Amino acid sequence: VDPQIQKKIRYSSVVVCSNRPANNNGMSIEEIKYAVSINKPVVAIQITPSTSSLITGLNIPVIPKRKDSLESWINANI
Repeated sequence: VDPQIQKKIRYSSVVVCSNRPANNNGMSIEEIKYAVSINKPVVAIQITPSTSSLITGLNIPVIPKRKDSLESWINANI
């Protein structure tokens, strides 16, 4: 993971990703794994009907693509 991205993840309160991590653009699974490895709270927003098995395997909660769902999750987990 790029050191600049690591720094952003380290100083964040929560990491938000999609339920289908990107290969090229967007957050990669390696960045998500890094966040999990340093115990950052991670949540995935459901942008497609199916969730990546990598997200499921990391036990990352998936919430609907709605502002109130994300706010509720943050309030319960931060």
